[in-house]
Amino acid sequence: MCPRPGGPFRGPLLLPVLSLLLLLPAAAAARLPFDEADVEATQRHFPDLMFFSEQEGKRVLTSVGKEPLGGIYDELEAGVFRPETDIALRIVLQELSERTGAIGVEGRRIMEAIAGIAADSGSREAIRGVAAILSDLLADDGHAYAAQAEELLAEKVRCGAGAINDHELVASIAAQTSPDRELAILSNTDGTVADRYGLHRRSDLFSLAVWNDRVVAVGHFGSMLISLDGGSTWNAPATGTDQPLYAVTFDPEGEIWAAGRAGIVLHSADGVTVRRSVTPFDRHFFGIVAPGEGRVRVVGDFGLQLASEDRGATWRCVPREEDVILGRINRSGPDYIAVGEFATIERLPAGELPGRRAVVEGVPDEFYLFDAWFEPEGRVGFAVGLGGTIIRSDDGGASWARIESGLAADLYGVGGFGDRVVVVGEGGTVAISDDGGGRFELVEVAPLPLPFYDVAFDQSGGAFIVGPRGLIGRLEERRFQLLHPLPPGATAEATP
Repeated sequence: MCPRPGGPFRGPLLLPVLSLLLLLPAAAAARLPFDEADVEATQRHFPDLMFFSEQEGKRVLTSVGKEPLGGIYDELEAGVFRPETDIALRIVLQELSERTGAIGVEGRRIMEAIAGIAADSGSREAIRGVAAILSDLLADDGHAYAAQAEELLAEKVRCGAGAINDHELVASIAAQTSPDRELAILSNTDGTVADRYGLHRRSDLFSLAVWNDRVVAVGHFGSMLISLDGGSTWNAPATGTDQPLYAVTFDPEGEIWAAGRAGIVLHSADGVTVRRSVTPFDRHFFGIVAPGEGRVRVVGDFGLQLASEDRGATWRCVPREEDVILGRINRSGPDYIAVGEFATIERLPAGELPGRRAVVEGVPDEFYLFDAWFEPEGRVGFAVGLGGTIIRSDDGGASWARIESGLAADLYGVGGFGDRVVVVGEGGTVAISDDGGGRFELVEVAPLPLPFYDVAFDQSGGAFIVGPRGLIGRLEERRFQLLHPLPPGATAEATP
């Protein structure tokens, strides 16, 4: 079943272009096609959908009406996709994509919602209509929403098209999002993009880890970037899969373990070669930890928990009462902390599953938490989530309370070194606290209004940050340096 919108965020947004022109309505690549007459017609068809203001002589969309937008969602759910709906969504998404901050994030949420609703509608008309819009966003390589459009096409919309046996649309989406092979319905996509190109140029990087001078980042299309010299040079080994990788960690010996979509678990002992561990489930993994002595633990979709005692050779399922989705797992003193949906924070004693749930105050029960970090002793920790939310624990993670961060963007990653705590998130948000979380200050990283997904410190106190399009940055004090902006068509630099 395809993910439904409206509930907690279930996964990161969660990114050469071949067009759907033979199947979908024609579109201009530079800007979604509409004119002033379309804007006026949309305001008549959907009163109170769009509210504009004049700023420096330019019309700017300032807000979107919830009630008319909800009506569009209801029509999509019923399988109705009118020409008026098509133009309205194109105008709203284009206008929002040109804004930064919370209003720009709203466009991303609308994209996720229409993709999920159309995919679950079972309607060829709705699925193809939304696919056409996302295809046009993707066709503009420099569009602010291009990466997310690719992700939604590849997963949600292709899922919906496959469910109604629209093989033609599935093949076209595959040609856009996996450009070196046309994929059949439910085919095995392993060994394509990542193996041929090293790192696909659209690879969003979702997770990273640091161990001494080793740094590893993972993301879309099975991409894995590894540095063995503290970030000076990077290697992109063949991972044998083009499934997205959502989590990565080091074990105590400095070996790499990564996990991702459809039951993928990968292991690299030397940072050069990568092998795959076969797991008994094809559900998505969002968190992984390797406490040592051959033990590996993964968590993910709908309460799935697996454990291996023999370095991934065999796996056993660890049952739990709730089907809560868990994400990243990070160390907390001698133990580990896992976070996820429904304001879930669980302590894993010595990394063992199942975890023990903590008490969280100050956030709604349906809240989604994306990441957590503890100082080395495991006493004081921070976790981050939607809407600039930061919560803090002073008792080893047994209880948590919200702190005032002054931030509004969704936060996806948190890390620290000494009294310094850094959070990263939507819209290029990087914020630093130098007093143990008492006060956070934004760091200027313009012109990069892109989401940052994870942050991790090395032993010198510098932080690595990852994001879309193979982006790896380094934060020293309050200076942000771009280490790995992958240019179009290029592959990662190989480490000798």
